[in-house]
Amino acid sequence: MNKFNLSLWIRARNLDRLKNKQPIILCDNCWAGSIYSFLHLEYYTPLIGTYIYPESFLNLIKNFPEMFLKPLFFSHEPSHGRRKGEPNYYPVGLIDNKIEIHFLHYKSEAEVLEKWNRRTERMLEVYEKNKVVFFKMDDSNFGTEEDFIKFHNTNIGYKVSFSKKHLINHPNHFKIKLKNEWVSGKNSSYNFDIIHFLNTGIAKQTLLNILIRRIYNKANYA
Repeated sequence: MNKFNLSLWIRARNLDRLKNKQPIILCDNCWAGSIYSFLHLEYYTPLIGTYIYPESFLNLIKNFPEMFLKPLFFSHEPSHGRRKGEPNYYPVGLIDNKIEIHFLHYKSEAEVLEKWNRRTERMLEVYEKNKVVFFKMDDSNFGTEEDFIKFHNTNIGYKVSFSKKHLINHPNHFKIKLKNEWVSGKNSSYNFDIIHFLNTGIAKQTLLNILIRRIYNKANYA
């Protein structure tokens, strides 16, 4: 079985296993988008194509879903500057004057608002039905040990986190190797069973994760 066929088999198997076909996944970068895309699911989060620094992300999730009921404005003087290699311009959103969202993969504020409002409405409709939400955070945006502790102590939803260094001792926290700064959905799928997490809220490794990691020689790297 070549890697392409293996990927299709894994996708079909995961979709068959997935009980919640409308998972709300909120995360601090593009991780959720890669999972939705791989599973061919609609986006049940407005945070697609964005990244958020830890302070803003922690404020966002501890006040979920209330913060998504507030209007999204735009900041022309963000508290965090654009990083090396990023576009000269992309919109930076602001909620409640304290939650800053970097819309890295958007070209205009109009595009942001159109997609933000549509996906937020979709997310809130699903949340109203099942009250289930999943959160993910990693240290790509300079998350610290204190940030991870606050993240897992937030009394809402199911959470999983990743770091280049094993910063905290928590069953839903994984050390992960990286050769670039981002944790991807594909990368993390080799380190824990994403479908089991979306079904139960429990993050764990399975025999399949271990076997796939052996097939893909560089599977420990994003």
